[in-house]
Amino acid sequence: MVHNDLKINHLTIVKNLEERIVEHWLILNLALTLFGGIATLAVIARDDSGSILQCWTKRCYTIDPCFAEAAALLCALELARDNHFLKIMVEGDAKICIEAISASSNTIPWKIFSIVANIKFLALAFSACSFCWSIEMLTVWLLPLPTELVYVRINKTAELVVLEFRSS
Repeated sequence: MVHNDLKINHLTIVKNLEERIVEHWLILNLALTLFGGIATLAVIARDDSGSILQCWTKRCYTIDPCFAEAAALLCALELARDNHFLKIMVEGDAKICIEAISASSNTIPWKIFSIVANIKFLALAFSACSFCWSIEMLTVWLLPLPTELVYVRINKTAELVVLEFRSS
């Protein structure tokens, strides 16, 4: 109820506005593992109701977790652009990288400076683009196995990401 004895219930109005803001947005959750100089990046696309739409993985050769997290952010934006998504919210647990996107250039860590510059430029391609630091996001653990990732299949009923491997 919005009105209570002719008094406006501001909390209800704000909650309804919050729900309308994320309506029709695509949420991109990020996860990665780092093992033996190889980072495996995962990007999971969800609609505004939380249903999994698509999932991608990519390998990045680095030993630096901060660089890998920044590369995952850039990868998510590139995938969103390539798939013609218009309004995106990127969620990840890399606080340093997400804070660097809104920071002034003199405070961005030098090792991710060029990636963050590319992220800022690519973010302009969307009608709406938001970055959110979240430790309570969907996490996909890609175990460092001596195998090669063939493809990712989504089981929508259980909302599980099924990773299929083949021997190297």
